[in-house]
Amino acid sequence: MENLRRRACNGGEFLLPIDMFDNWDEELDKMNEGKKGRPHEFPEWFIKIQAVWHQWVDYRGLEGIARSLERLYLIPYHDDYTTILQSARHETGNKAVDVR
Repeated sequence: MENLRRRACNGGEFLLPIDMFDNWDEELDKMNEGKKGRPHEFPEWFIKIQAVWHQWVDYRGLEGIARSLERLYLIPYHDDYTTILQSARHETGNKAVDVR
């Protein structure tokens, strides 16, 4: 029974290479180089990884993950529900996005 409980708890984990967050500022600098208008706030790879996580987690949950990453000092700041949703719409070409 204990083994079953442990497997159920571990089923909600994402294993991340911690160094994936190391190039945050460099990526943003590269993305914003020569850009006119409002600068990008989040690296493209971060938006894409959130899109992958969205297969299992709703947008509010994605905000919670980002808050946790910020609290652990892995990212400098988090995106919120609206930003995640707008980024998802942008990535999909403004097609309907499942908001569960």
